[in-house]
Amino acid sequence: MKSSIHGDCDEDLYEVALRFRLLRQEGYTLPADVLNNFKNKEGKFKQNLREDIRGLMGLYEASQLSIGEDILEEAGNFSSLLLNAT
Repeated sequence: MKSSIHGDCDEDLYEVALRFRLLRQEGYTLPADVLNNFKNKEGKFKQNLREDIRGLMGLYEASQLSIGEDILEEAGNFSSLLLNAT
């Protein structure tokens, strides 16, 4: 399942978030840890993501499909803060 989410674009936030959201919407229970690729060594989302508005929108939309995962809660807060600041 992980390869279905990442495909050949594991560094593209928008693509990973979109695939994650679409699979979740179709009822697949997949781990949200696929978003860990976009975190730094301190466990925070990378600051260079603030420039990727499309990726942040995808991340925010994916975060709305949380089933209690901390990473999706953090993703929602991170993306919402940055999107509201622009």
